[in-house]
Amino acid sequence: MQHSRLKQSGFILLVALITLQILSLLGLFALQSYLWESRMLHQFWLRQEMMATATYQMQQAEKKLLYSAPSCLIPKTAAALLITKSHSWWQSVSCHGNFHQFQYYYVMESLGDDACADMEQLQPAVIKSIASYFRITLFMMSSSNLLQYVILQRTVVKPHAVASLCTGQHHRVLMGEQSSRELI
Repeated sequence: MQHSRLKQSGFILLVALITLQILSLLGLFALQSYLWESRMLHQFWLRQEMMATATYQMQQAEKKLLYSAPSCLIPKTAAALLITKSHSWWQSVSCHGNFHQFQYYYVMESLGDDACADMEQLQPAVIKSIASYFRITLFMMSSSNLLQYVILQRTVVKPHAVASLCTGQHHRVLMGEQSSRELI
């Protein structure tokens, strides 16, 4: 009888060890899932912060364009080509700065004038203005993670006081942002 009791005690010990091993593996799996989810949430939060900062910097570049001479002008360039440009290219040809933990770079392109546009400005103009179209492209990257970046583009209309003959139909255009998009 004692021999059978010893076998049962060994069996119970084996079951208890296997149960503890399974519970340990489940705990480890739960911890890894939590860490993975935490990293994903951090990346999502960083992306949201980067987009908010990029939008703010884009608004600042638009204000500079609207109320002063365009700076950091480059020839008209396709968006598909701009997204392939290297970090060193952006550093060499753009206006740039730092904002919190982000580095940003932007360039402006002249898209041409529209002599048939009747500009509606914030302040009444003494001289009739035509619409001058510009595109601003902003490249922003995280200082801590150089692989995390965003590229935004915005088309902006600025009044331009040049006498030009309209050969088409007149239309109304508001000063400022016309379109905005995220390239990456």
